[in-house]
Amino acid sequence: KLLHDLYDQLSRTAGADEAKIVTGAIERLWLRSGSDTIDLLMVRTAKMMQDQEHDIALDLLDSIIELAPEYPEAWARRAAVLFAKKDLRPSLESLRHALALDPSHYKAIEGLGLIMQELGDKEAALKAFRRVLKIHPHLEDAVQAVKELSREGEGQGI
Repeated sequence: KLLHDLYDQLSRTAGADEAKIVTGAIERLWLRSGSDTIDLLMVRTAKMMQDQEHDIALDLLDSIIELAPEYPEAWARRAAVLFAKKDLRPSLESLRHALALDPSHYKAIEGLGLIMQELGDKEAALKAFRRVLKIHPHLEDAVQAVKELSREGEGQGI
């Protein structure tokens, strides 16, 4: 309920500064799995991702998912690690799991757009980026992607 309310608040933020406050609250909630063990493993995963230790991060995330398959942030992070490794199809599958559990997970939706862009499906990428902007209208990378993809797909005005 709180997460849903925060997503709703985020969609109505007046500017980037306000959005930053709301996204901070959302992302803290994403890290609450309900298990101290899983939360600790997620902290370690973040460190491995930061250190570019993708294989170790992936092993940790696979363990987390085995313990808590209904935890969307584990799936979203797994997708991010796989994307960093250029394993796009498995990354896409992990994003689908994350979004099935949390359809408003804006980083997962943004990841979907990035993968579609990488795969050359500009129409699907544009759709994903537009979808993420309905939830997080101040996500600058998505704003830029929509501008670029719209220009490519629809052309520039005179």
